[in-house]
Amino acid sequence: MLKLLAKIAYTVVVLAQLLVSLRFVLKFVDADPQNAFAHWIFENSTPIVEPFKGLVPEFYRIGGFDIELTSLLAIICLGLITYALKQMVKTF
Repeated sequence: MLKLLAKIAYTVVVLAQLLVSLRFVLKFVDADPQNAFAHWIFENSTPIVEPFKGLVPEFYRIGGFDIELTSLLAIICLGLITYALKQMVKTF
């Protein structure tokens, strides 16, 4: 039972990481937020990224590109959680 819960949690976290990764890429290429797909990604990833706002500057500019640091931090944290859950699944 515990292994099943860990697998479900792992799947949810991987999907959240994918969503935030898509957000990061769309913000990096300056996607139009009025586009239906981009709007959906931004709207649904905001609750995941929100807790990381204020920890680091929101954007970092390199040349003509803005890197959204809050999304990058969220991707890293979700990756660590994913790794921990994967290890839990292995041990059970």
